[in-house]
Amino acid sequence: MDRYDPLQLFNLNSFVFQATRYEEYQGGRLIDSGNTLILVNCQVGENIKCLIGNNNLHEKLMSCTFDQCMTLNDRLLMITCPAATNVSVPIISVLRMTLGYTRESKLFNSNEPIVGSIYTENGNVVKMSFTMGNPERLIELFL
Repeated sequence: MDRYDPLQLFNLNSFVFQATRYEEYQGGRLIDSGNTLILVNCQVGENIKCLIGNNNLHEKLMSCTFDQCMTLNDRLLMITCPAATNVSVPIISVLRMTLGYTRESKLFNSNEPIVGSIYTENGNVVKMSFTMGNPERLIELFL
């Protein structure tokens, strides 16, 4: 996997990621997995729109918009960090202290990602994950 200098704003380019399988975690435990044909189309403009196509997990994961992209050691992190929100996820607290807010308020649906991670190898996207907050769950999408 590619490595990045952490906590830097990152100018993401638009891309498409075709997943073939997924895993869903809650409370650190695998709760579901299987095959998928989800197509993630990330369009970058004033914000980052992640359009989820061929979505056989629509009850668990929906299309979303993120405000910014930043780096962590092992991934690119797409974020929305509102001052007021209906979710309490540790990463949001850390981002508020580190970067501040990206918007005043945002109410998240139960299947709407709060953050999205992009994992790359030699600059190519090889895995994506999305964290939801009501309840806190993680969905990982693999090639």
